[in-house]
Amino acid sequence: MHRTSILGLGLALGLSATPALATLSAPAKTEVQKAQQIVVDLAAPNFRGRNALTGDESLAAGYVLAQLRALGLEPAGSGGSYLQHFTLVQERLAVSQAHFRVLNRAAIYGRDYTFRSVPASLNMTAKVLVLDSAEPQAVSAFVGRYGSRLPSAAVLVRAGADEAMAAVPALTAAGARTVLTVGTVEEGEPSWRTRTEGRTLLTELSGPPLTLGTVTPALAQQLQQAGRVTLRLPLEQRRVTAANVLARLPGRDPQAPALMIGAHLDHLGVIEGHTYPGADDNASGVATALLTARNLLARAERPAGDVYFAFWTAEERGTLGSAQFVTHPTVPLQRLGGYINLDMVGRNTTSPDLDDVMLLGYQLPPGEEALRKAFGGELESFPYNRLKLQAKALLPSHGLAANTGVQVLSGQRLDLRPLFYLSTDTMNFIYTGVPSLSLSTGMHADYHESSDTPEKINYGKLVKLSQLLAELAHTYRP
Repeated sequence: MHRTSILGLGLALGLSATPALATLSAPAKTEVQKAQQIVVDLAAPNFRGRNALTGDESLAAGYVLAQLRALGLEPAGSGGSYLQHFTLVQERLAVSQAHFRVLNRAAIYGRDYTFRSVPASLNMTAKVLVLDSAEPQAVSAFVGRYGSRLPSAAVLVRAGADEAMAAVPALTAAGARTVLTVGTVEEGEPSWRTRTEGRTLLTELSGPPLTLGTVTPALAQQLQQAGRVTLRLPLEQRRVTAANVLARLPGRDPQAPALMIGAHLDHLGVIEGHTYPGADDNASGVATALLTARNLLARAERPAGDVYFAFWTAEERGTLGSAQFVTHPTVPLQRLGGYINLDMVGRNTTSPDLDDVMLLGYQLPPGEEALRKAFGGELESFPYNRLKLQAKALLPSHGLAANTGVQVLSGQRLDLRPLFYLSTDTMNFIYTGVPSLSLSTGMHADYHESSDTPEKINYGKLVKLSQLLAELAHTYRP
């Protein structure tokens, strides 16, 4: 699962990190062992945390590809292969070539200013428009006054750091493309921003590009005095070849709606010498998807429709792999009667001894408007979809319980449902109108930590989930 605005949430939760061994009614011992083998293999040091930007995730993709071939699943990628290749582009400000000039004085990056977002190279001499307060009424009056001039100007927000950032969405919506806030400037290299080489549906969702920087109070004073600024902000780039892995289990009826089961394969890689193994995030989801394929193949009868298995790259960089797929599908999206996403399914949240799972499936109309409404806190205003209702009905027969997705920490109610429905690969399918179900067991203290290791995974639970999904594939009716 990729980082969001509440990234630190998982680190703060005082949840149980070591689930008890599940009591399995019938699953074969070999299936539990297979689940453990997959997670241990994917979280092993030789895959170096499966970073999509270093090639280590490609090694893990090769491992999954070998599993799919061994199972006898058909390829569902591009050109009759199992893979969908595309290019990831990393960009950041080229500091050595950057110029920030005020009153014929060149400011110094890391001492006088920094930029947290430079989505495109910028070369402009612009008027500085000063917003003294980030209060909604002041922002509204500012927009009313300068409206048409905002795109070609640099807006300086003279307010506290938090207050200034609160004004940025309204300024962006009004057309501002360059916003400077006032605050502490620290040395350090700019961060890399990752995107796909071509446009995807995510490009539309991200909205207009915004160049966002921070200047010191002294430089802010000079900007206000000068009334103009010259900015030359070139970008440096590097490109990485990436690939989704896709396979097909043919159904009995070519005309029946197909089902897709997906899990992201990548994780965070190696950071400051520490490997982030990503056992729960998301080797657990990958293992469950592979176990589901094994379960379906072992049954006497195939499902009516095709079942596709997808293993996404670059989810941790902003769900880029699944965005590439829904924009350039190797399987016609109109064939899909549903998409099921598996992300962090290997732990127990409600109680160490209760095998629980969060089932999130809402009936959203396709397009940007519904997603923005859901992101804005109105997710629960949409009804449950049939995937969610039919999956929930199967929980008791597989020894599983529903996890509400709502947790309490220090007396504060935390609703994790939007996070686990809209901040993973499910989001891209929701945008296209494909009925989508997200399965997760929720947040824990090892989220995005090097301590997310294989011994903490409940492997019996992964088997239970795979059995539930196999039955759902047989019984689901859109």
